[in-house]
Amino acid sequence: MAMSFEQVAASTVQVRCGDSRGSGFHLFRSDLIVTNQHVLDGGTGDIFVQTEQGATSSATVLVASTVADKDFAVLRTSNPIPGPRTVLQPGAGIPDRGEEMVFSGFPHGITDLLVQRACVAGPFGSVGFHLDGS
Repeated sequence: MAMSFEQVAASTVQVRCGDSRGSGFHLFRSDLIVTNQHVLDGGTGDIFVQTEQGATSSATVLVASTVADKDFAVLRTSNPIPGPRTVLQPGAGIPDRGEEMVFSGFPHGITDLLVQRACVAGPFGSVGFHLDGS
């Protein structure tokens, strides 16, 4: 079953590390946030996650790759984030080309959460897929 725009928005947080900003999302559990390592490498100091409604929690890095190798980081929030939150659970396999997806984030320093619809444009090797969205 496809998720609504509001469910996808409720899974997304803004990640802040010093002056660096990026997007993250709840995965597996409400206290786990996945983001990109380049967001953390771009700043210094404490890490915070914030919802669209302004609820904030500090976070610590559990595991991370280098930017050159996968560019991901898994964070754990220090306290529960209030409000209705959607926790994403991975599906099985890679979606087919042309399948419609909904994605969200705070791209390019935009402070408002953007939620968009896109189609799977093609595979990304055996580990992922490309979207036709920005």
